[in-house]
Amino acid sequence: MLNDAGDNAENIGIRIFDDILPILASGSQQEFFDKLIDFFESGTYPDFRDSVRNYLDNIAYDFEEIGMSIENFAEKTDLLAEILGENWDAVAEGTADFEYYVQLMGTEYEDTLFVFSRHFFNMIDTIQTMGETMGDAFDEGFCYLDSIRNVPGGDIMPGINNVRIGLDDLDELIDTIQVFLSDQPFAPFEFDLSGMDSLQTIIAEVDTLLGGKVYPIDPEAEGKVIKPLAILENLTWNDGLYEVYEDFYRQGETVSFTFWGIFPKGITSDMYAMIASDIILNANDSRAAFEIKLHLYQQALLLKETLAPSTVTPDEHFGIALTLMYDMLTDEEFFGDVEQAFDFISEGRIDSLTYHFDWSSFDLQDQISEIRYHIDQYIESEELTNYVILTKENEDGSGRYEIGVDSEFSITHLTVPQVIMATEMIELAIDGMSLIAEGLANMYGELGEVFVLDLDPTVLDFSHVESDSDLILILERSNPDFLSLTPYGVQRFHEIGDMMEEAFEDIGIFFDNMNALMIAMAPYEEDFDMNAIEIADMMESTATKAWELYEDFAYPDSTMWIDGERVNLSAWFDNPPQSFLMMWKNYVFGIDSTLGGMFPDRYKQTGTYRLPVLPKEFALYPVYPNPFNPVAKIEFDLPRAANVKLTIVNLNGETVRELIDQSMKPGKIITTWNASEFPSGIYLIKLNVNGTIVTRKMTLMK
Repeated sequence: MLNDAGDNAENIGIRIFDDILPILASGSQQEFFDKLIDFFESGTYPDFRDSVRNYLDNIAYDFEEIGMSIENFAEKTDLLAEILGENWDAVAEGTADFEYYVQLMGTEYEDTLFVFSRHFFNMIDTIQTMGETMGDAFDEGFCYLDSIRNVPGGDIMPGINNVRIGLDDLDELIDTIQVFLSDQPFAPFEFDLSGMDSLQTIIAEVDTLLGGKVYPIDPEAEGKVIKPLAILENLTWNDGLYEVYEDFYRQGETVSFTFWGIFPKGITSDMYAMIASDIILNANDSRAAFEIKLHLYQQALLLKETLAPSTVTPDEHFGIALTLMYDMLTDEEFFGDVEQAFDFISEGRIDSLTYHFDWSSFDLQDQISEIRYHIDQYIESEELTNYVILTKENEDGSGRYEIGVDSEFSITHLTVPQVIMATEMIELAIDGMSLIAEGLANMYGELGEVFVLDLDPTVLDFSHVESDSDLILILERSNPDFLSLTPYGVQRFHEIGDMMEEAFEDIGIFFDNMNALMIAMAPYEEDFDMNAIEIADMMESTATKAWELYEDFAYPDSTMWIDGERVNLSAWFDNPPQSFLMMWKNYVFGIDSTLGGMFPDRYKQTGTYRLPVLPKEFALYPVYPNPFNPVAKIEFDLPRAANVKLTIVNLNGETVRELIDQSMKPGKIITTWNASEFPSGIYLIKLNVNGTIVTRKMTLMK
């Protein structure tokens, strides 16, 4: 029985050292995933799980085994009596003293006499009677304990006392068996009965344990003890020991809490560090209230880190990491800027990226590095640590973030192995994101070397800009080469494309590994209270997108489908546009809507087309046709916004028609005059721009 229990305990140790620790000690993310997936696929996990369950089951089984062994012994004795028949019964049931000698010739015992006497039969009767008495005591004790298992506050002592009586009977029975096996007819065999002495030592220890014995807890210097009997006493409650655990928080989380007598002198400092709550939340909070609570907690920890960094505990470092991670993932301004940036790109507003954003604000590397630092302080600490989150669920007489005697709450543990596993899992994804952020940040830092950004400020009048086309023409007039790529810029776009390819490959590998892990865990999903196949489907879908992005960047001219449209996201990195301003201009004026090949199926006009250009000088062109009948086309250039008045005058100097009288934005202006109601003759076009007047002569010939 003892060897069996020892074998089970040794098996647990072997499993931990051979199967669990090597996974956590992986040298790379891929090695971690490979080992973790193999842990489930190879059958190692169910073996490990079952060995733990068997170990726990065998503890109860070993107690039953004692009684079963005695019963087996009695059954074998009865069987021997049955074989010998009535003659044996006559001797066993008799009262006369006798001695019957047996000599075994031809054996190593041929010089030995084996003696059967009245004493032998009396001992058999005694052992059988003692076994029945012991069995009755155990049955009565365990039946009573079973009857009050779900009776809150039930008194287990009557049952415990019966069990102790059974243990005393068992101890006496072992003494009797030892005498029986050391006397005739068994004496010549010289049995080694030392194992029975060890068993009696265990029985005596169990008996004193059930009597209320306490045992010291390391470190001995703290003088703390545990009373195992109190564990049994507290199992009668509906929630058993979990209710005792909850009461630790309801009673104020003090080191002196006895856990209803289990730790009569309170708990050790290490135990307290493992179970003390790190943050208390409220399930009924709005998001705003939750964030206020979270940031007050964060500010207190950061202040402590600033004032006394050496006093910050591993749990507090992890609390900082969690709050920083929440802030990073819920930064609406950051993600709003990202969304706006992509909107600008999809609309061709390349210039707006440089005017509206500082690309360094999109770099998450500093935040990620800080979070990693605090997580490392938690998972690499030599101190015992276990991050505990209490989430209050009901309204009671205590505050929103206070646990009182009537509070209902859930308890969430984030243990070091869990955090290590989560950290390893997100490592690949973080590396991929970091590559993208690093590429964008580096690109912004050298925009002046990547793009031509010089502009003539004397013509940058944006006061009358009403559309993208107005802005494009002004920028083009200021510098036709604005936003053209330099040779170095072309090189950098190619390099960033390679970085994107590497990043999406890392992300694809990560989600492939997560998909494989979920599939491997699927047979055991009930053990982890999850829907592994559903999660695997999500991971597979995400991996598919990541690999599509990878292929887009890995293979020139390859495309992917987004919202039913073919998209080549790597187009600018495979074949960078010579001029982003010209690409934008083609898009706005409807000449080429592909945005440099990013949307290859969109409209692209074939043939020649003269794009509008912002005039550099003021000019009134000759009327066309001239002579005309009855419609004349009038065209003039306006290099900058101005007050414009355009009139038709006859040879007598009289104004016969006013065509324009308003403030106008710059550009090439075209209008017409329908003279069908006027007589044939010579007329003058009079153009007044901010007081400057020019005229043109035209002839109406009907």
